[in-house]
Amino acid sequence: MSEQVIASRTATARVVEAELAMEPAAVMALRGRENTVDAVLEWFRGFSGVPWVGGRATLTERRLHFEADSLNKMVHAGPTEVDVDLRHVVDVAVKQGLAAGTIDVLLPGAVLQLRCLGAQRFAGQVRRAAAECR
Repeated sequence: MSEQVIASRTATARVVEAELAMEPAAVMALRGRENTVDAVLEWFRGFSGVPWVGGRATLTERRLHFEADSLNKMVHAGPTEVDVDLRHVVDVAVKQGLAAGTIDVLLPGAVLQLRCLGAQRFAGQVRRAAAECR
């Protein structure tokens, strides 16, 4: 029996295990322009050195799932998918940015960060679904 999808968003997520799978020179060869590649790589790394990975966050009645899109799967090594059992969610917090907000999903010993449009609403949906799982 499949779980009912409550909400789904295009998002970026901080995936701590993600590392660049290609050397910057190989990416430059694909892109053809050094400045564009440098900007993209810097954007992936974010300000703290941990890459932001683009993809889709999907909330079901029991899980919060993030899966990288195909471009991000090509350029990142390691896990590009996160599956959180909502029973393990300790808290959900939102920091509003200029265009998109950042959702901090607090777990025992970890924080999954999601950046998306409609962050307040999506965070509320995650909070409610997690409360119903307990």
